[in-house]
Amino acid sequence: MSSRKRTAHVERHVRLYHRMMKTAAWRSLSCHARCIYIEIERRYGGPGSNNGKIHYPVREAGTDCNISKTTAANGLLELQERGFIRIERRGAFSLKTRHATEFRLTAITATSHTIWPLKNTSAGSRGARTPSKNKTR
Repeated sequence: MSSRKRTAHVERHVRLYHRMMKTAAWRSLSCHARCIYIEIERRYGGPGSNNGKIHYPVREAGTDCNISKTTAANGLLELQERGFIRIERRGAFSLKTRHATEFRLTAITATSHTIWPLKNTSAGSRGARTPSKNKTR
C-alpha cells in the first residue's frame, strides 16, 4: 500500500459569495452579464489551474446563455468594465491559428479560490473605468 492519502472527490461547483453579490458593481450588471460570468466561472478548473487561460468565445457565450452574439459581446464588455473579468489574450479570426479570447477572473487569486474584493477595493471603485487622456488617435 502506498503512503499517500487519497482526498475525497468533490463535485465541481460555482461559488457566488454574498459579499460579491451585495456590491454595487454586481447589482448594476444585466442578467445576461451575470449569466456569462457564471459560465466563465464554470470553466475555471480550480486553484492553480487555468485562471488567465479561460477560453470563452462570444458565439459560445450566446449559445450557452440563449442570447444573440451581440448581446453576449455586450455582456462580456460589461463584465470587463465592472472589473469582474480581464482579457489576458485577445482572440481573432485574422490569425493563422484562430483562437478565442482568454479571460482571467479578477476575484480569484493564484493562492486561494476566491477573495472578494481584491486589495480592499470598495464597490464604488469597480464601476465603469474612465478613459485615459493620452489618446494616440
